[in-house]
Amino acid sequence: MCVRGYPLTPMDLLLIPTESRVSYEAKVKAKEMKKLHAYIREHIEKANVVYKVRANKHRKHLGFKLGDVIWLHLRKERFSPRGRIS
Repeated sequence: MCVRGYPLTPMDLLLIPTESRVSYEAKVKAKEMKKLHAYIREHIEKANVVYKVRANKHRKHLGFKLGDVIWLHLRKERFSPRGRIS
């Protein structure tokens, strides 16, 4: 049983033919939106690569191997007295 075309229970969904409910304009609009999302995603990924290259331009790579001994210096002002990082 449907009220104003909307099913009341999940079982009513089986009775609605999907082909007759989808308009051609909706399919075209959905295809355009998918194409736009792919275009935007591609440009965001390209921009992220550029940002990464610029951010890492003056950094030097420090290659550590398993078992290397390193010196770690933690400054007091980075930690609150309660032990939480501020």
